[in-house]
Amino acid sequence: MRSRTTLILATVALVLNGCGSSEIPVYTRQFTAFDSPVEIRILGASEPLAAAKADEIEQDFQILDRSLTVQRAGALQQVNERLAGDEPFAAPPLLLPLLKRCYTLSEQSGELFNPTIGFLYDLWGFHDVTADCALTSLPEPATLERIVAAAPKLTDLSLNDILLQSDNPAVKLDFRVGAMGYAIDLAMDNLHAQGIRHAVVKIGDNVRALGDRVGQPWRVPLTRPGGAGVIGMLLISGNTSVFTRSDMQRNCLYQGKIYHDVLDPRTGYPVNTVRAVTVLHAGDALTTEVAATALFVAGLTQWAEVAKRLKIDAAALIDSDGTVHLSPEMARQLKVIDRNAKLVVADNWGD
Repeated sequence: MRSRTTLILATVALVLNGCGSSEIPVYTRQFTAFDSPVEIRILGASEPLAAAKADEIEQDFQILDRSLTVQRAGALQQVNERLAGDEPFAAPPLLLPLLKRCYTLSEQSGELFNPTIGFLYDLWGFHDVTADCALTSLPEPATLERIVAAAPKLTDLSLNDILLQSDNPAVKLDFRVGAMGYAIDLAMDNLHAQGIRHAVVKIGDNVRALGDRVGQPWRVPLTRPGGAGVIGMLLISGNTSVFTRSDMQRNCLYQGKIYHDVLDPRTGYPVNTVRAVTVLHAGDALTTEVAATALFVAGLTQWAEVAKRLKIDAAALIDSDGTVHLSPEMARQLKVIDRNAKLVVADNWGD
């Protein structure tokens, strides 16, 4: 895939709080993975080091994309084929760390994050995330009900050392939620191990940051679904991730109605009460990505409870009416730009 690299060795002089100026090298690499634009920005490192790390990360992303995207002829496709059989098999080493972390996160989310519902995605026409959605008919309710009743979940998998086996034929692994966060975390581990302290890795609108932007925080916009206006700005630094799950990221239009791929594992149907969820988390990207989806599925009635189990303090939920619901911590951190936005601070958070 094509990539674009920009090195700014003579960065503009940055005046910080009237304390003078500083020239900091900024290395930027852009490419495509997971069918999304990826950007790596490394501050304060030499050109050879930054370029070498960006090369490694880009290569890792391409490998992870091929291996963890369900419709590609890679490791995950092979795993699903083997899971349909009766015999245990050696799971690919690349998959094991992600699978083990997802066990815990799925349990904490009350299985609202469920990477075993690949057959439900297939029924809705979301099995190929690289193609335009072509929903020519709605799934048969009886078929959906049959898969939901089979209740596929990660605990249906047995993992003995590296041997993997499923006792539920309704299990089909799909990491459309989790793969991007996992890739970002591996990239950040790589940079941190090399002593790089200031960097950001973005996939689409999702980001994990280390350090700061030459003494200033990284700026991440909180937007309306589909990018229809900026509600406010999140200023992040240290080790922080921000992920958004939206009904506009992957959807189909059928007979005048939009159907998206945020499916409720309990019903088999797309969630219709939420437009988007954004989660800010002082930590890893995988947890943040999972939380954004789990809170989306939970909806207003359960989002505070699920967030507590996932140890998430800062979240924003945009409901079907366009109201922006904020956890108290998100309300504290959000710098509001759109003064006309209807903002509501959750009063039951942490109960």
